[in-house]
This record gives sequence, structure tokens and C-alpha cells, in this order.
Amino acid sequence: MVCIGHVDGKPWPYDSRYVLQQQVERLSQRGWTLNTGLEPEFSLFKRDAADSTAIRPPIP
Repeated sequence: MVCIGHVDGKPWPYDSRYVLQQQVERLSQRGWTLNTGLEPEFSLFKRDAADSTAIRPPIP
């Protein structure tokens, strides 16, 4: 984990990374292993002559 949010020196119970850590520990106690991956998403924008932005169409 990159970081886990803390409030008053304790992990914040609603931090999604903390929740994930807790669930991974629970699975481990039962002999399970969690495998996960990242799916980064982004959009490309191009300014037009009117200085507004529009999403670029996909490249074939």
C-alpha cells in the first residue's frame, strides 16, 4: 500500500486502502490470497480555436 489515511493517529476506518488491507488480512487467515491489478484510465483533450476542450476521438 502506498499510504493509509490516519485521523488522530489511527487508521481512518473508511479509507478504501485501509478497508482493502483489512479484507486481505481476513482472507489470509482463511488461507486465501487476493490477486488484483490496476486499470489506469485517462482521457486526451485538445483545445479548439474557441479555446474550449473536447475529448479526442479514439485512434483506430
